[in-house]
Amino acid sequence: MPSSTLSSSPQQAKGIYRCFSIVQPNSLGSWDLFLSLFGSFALLPSPPMIVALQDPPFRRGKLPSFSLYKCFHPPVSKPRVAFYIYSHLLDCVALLAITSSHPYLFTIDIFAPLGFLELQFSRSRITNAYNRRLSTTPFCSISPQELFPNHAFPALVVGDLNLHLPEVDPLC
Repeated sequence: MPSSTLSSSPQQAKGIYRCFSIVQPNSLGSWDLFLSLFGSFALLPSPPMIVALQDPPFRRGKLPSFSLYKCFHPPVSKPRVAFYIYSHLLDCVALLAITSSHPYLFTIDIFAPLGFLELQFSRSRITNAYNRRLSTTPFCSISPQELFPNHAFPALVVGDLNLHLPEVDPLC
């Protein structure tokens, strides 16, 4: 007897950004690394659409800017995470920055009426996290429940999660 399976796969998107790249570098607070990294993007035929930066350089109360990207970061005095969004992407989507009670956690929601990430979802979420190691329980500054909540739309978490297993990491 043939088996019938139901498919609940989302329909393919019709929007222009069906495929794009996200990079998640750590600039170690260095302006030289930042300038080198973003300068290399300018030479690419297809630069990354989203740069989820860890440890961005910071001077005189400001993060650096780069002509092809717009910077979004938590409203704290010295952010540890930031997003740089390619200007052409901002011409095609709406973006909502979502702050958290953690200065090391920042989220953006991307709204695209015709779909995004090759699927027909009009909303997608990207969270950039820097999970600091603590010396006492719970050992990480951001809980898994805060990092990975349930959503009815695609969500991606990037960053330095500092998740270590005591069996393989002698510092745990």
